[in-house]
Amino acid sequence: MLAQILYTSGTESLPKGAMLTHESVIAQYVSVMVAAEYSATDTMLHAMPLFHCAQLDTFFGPMLYNGASNVIIPAPVPETVLACIERDRITSFFAPPTVWISLLRSPAFDRHDLSSLKKCYYGASIMPVAILQEMQQRLPAARFWNIYGQTEICGIAVVHRDDDIAFNTVGTPIAGTEIKIDDNGEILLRSASVFKGYHRNPAATAEAVDPEGWLHTGDAGYLDDNGHLVVIDRQKDVLTTADGTRFSSAFIENKLKFSPYVEEAVTFAADNGMTAIITIDPMTTGSWAEHERLSYTTYTDLAAKAEVQDLVAEEIHRANEDLPESIRVQRFVLLHKQFDPDDDEITRTRKVRRNVIQDRYGLIIDALNRGDERIGITTTVTYQDGTKVDRTIDLRIYDLTSYRVPEGRGRRPVWSGRR
Repeated sequence: MLAQILYTSGTESLPKGAMLTHESVIAQYVSVMVAAEYSATDTMLHAMPLFHCAQLDTFFGPMLYNGASNVIIPAPVPETVLACIERDRITSFFAPPTVWISLLRSPAFDRHDLSSLKKCYYGASIMPVAILQEMQQRLPAARFWNIYGQTEICGIAVVHRDDDIAFNTVGTPIAGTEIKIDDNGEILLRSASVFKGYHRNPAATAEAVDPEGWLHTGDAGYLDDNGHLVVIDRQKDVLTTADGTRFSSAFIENKLKFSPYVEEAVTFAADNGMTAIITIDPMTTGSWAEHERLSYTTYTDLAAKAEVQDLVAEEIHRANEDLPESIRVQRFVLLHKQFDPDDDEITRTRKVRRNVIQDRYGLIIDALNRGDERIGITTTVTYQDGTKVDRTIDLRIYDLTSYRVPEGRGRRPVWSGRR
């Protein structure tokens, strides 16, 4: 019997309504409780939308099913999250990597008692290993578990265990879940939690679930020698360069996001190497600018500063050092705005909608590929009174092909709550 219709995130196409039955939902609850070892004394903090399947059926539902407590806040604002963890003695918390990184960068991180945290979950994208190591150092009593799954399998299917954590993997299947990799490298999943189908979309359903009940995830990956699943990227996004090098855009983008000054990065294959559209982290970059006595007014003003562009160039140059030459970022642009879920550029769970970015910023991508020095774009500014004005913004394209870190320069200090 149908229990829920939850919509997919829509990172590649329009969201589809996944039909989940009572059987699949309860199977998820039971499997998660076994894997996570929830007890009635646990308290879970929910800062992500409950219409997200992982939040609703992997965490909220199983906590209720087991007699544990849930605390809900409207948004993952770092100050609010940290204060809530201390006040309500939160033991479990799930968030995508971008939220965990924002917590670490928050000046309030060290002002709150976070010792109650025991189970910390992350998913939806890759977490930089350096960030995981730092979190583990600063929260030694907590364990950080990667989770992997989809709306179509009612939440999660693969997770780490307390005694079996490997930062470069997403873990092993939860109870009742089978996993295999097909000849094309695609990850297939099968369990009682696989969905009934897409609402009023039988064609898409037939593509997603084969006659043997295997869910075709669309992700590329492999199983390592210990049976852990390693996710590479969306299968269609695993590309091959002219010299035969196979690479994942997500891998490069996450290397760029190791930098505390980079909030989001979207990379593109160009005629010679890679190019990137970058958005800066306004908190960390703003703190750095203030320390450097660099005045600014808005995000757009900050991103346009030559000093900030030099700062990011140095960070990207360092990220390039251990990448094969053919997939190093050769040129980048600092976007004049952050990616916004209200503009459909990212999902509410902070996944970049690559197809939207490619369409909306096609002129910038073309200019990056050509090697132009600058690109002018027109943007609409809406004021508080509702007035809209079109403005032309001139963006610099930064060429890294001849860039060198100034001699004697070590790593820059990070002027924020993250140390």
